[in-house]
Amino acid sequence: LLSIGLIDSSVIVVGSGFLDPAANNNGPSFKWQYIPDHQGSFVSLKNSTAHLQVIHNSANPALSRLDVYSEDQLFKNNLNFRSKTGLREVSSALDVILGFATDSSSGPGTYIVKDTLNLEADHYYRAVLNGVSGFNFTPNKELEISLIETGAVAENPAKTDLRVVQGATDVTTFNLRETDLLNTLLIGDLPYGTSSDVIDLPAADYKIRVRDLNDTLDQDYALPLFSKNLQGASLLLGASGFL
Repeated sequence: LLSIGLIDSSVIVVGSGFLDPAANNNGPSFKWQYIPDHQGSFVSLKNSTAHLQVIHNSANPALSRLDVYSEDQLFKNNLNFRSKTGLREVSSALDVILGFATDSSSGPGTYIVKDTLNLEADHYYRAVLNGVSGFNFTPNKELEISLIETGAVAENPAKTDLRVVQGATDVTTFNLRETDLLNTLLIGDLPYGTSSDVIDLPAADYKIRVRDLNDTLDQDYALPLFSKNLQGASLLLGASGFL
């Protein structure tokens, strides 16, 4: 109240608009606003906010580019498969609808998948779209949005925080082992549609092997945390696409 000049003032605070505009003729979305003493429009109160990044990991070729909406406002136009938005502020401590629509959509409400988020103020989140939801996929996994809380940076600035997301629909579960410097199992039996706990690693250049239970997937990858100057970063490592 002090920062917006309302000391020694008498104001009325009102809740205005609709929680679900799409069900109400696409009317205005809900806001808390105050009515000033002087003549003029209602003034919106600033919501507390969290930080949200959206990641498109649906390998359905028909959904290669999607529009993203948050709070019935366009969050990102034409988000491509295997790409991400920047971190953006969204309202916290409120139910917020995050929705994906085809790139030919007419606006909010024409979602192919949506979820209701309630985020904690000043925290950082990644929302990952997984699944395919179409014909001729084996298995045919429905589209779903996975919300993952991460730090803005690593908890220990001398290390790298890593979480792994299993978004490959035809991989039931997999293990991830570091095969060079640590020679240890980092993740065991990570099912589709889930993410691992945080793994904090010293910033070095690692080699990892990913295997599923049937050895259909058995591949080696480089994980160059030191060479890519990723000390102090908080990262997601995602499984994506089809075997």
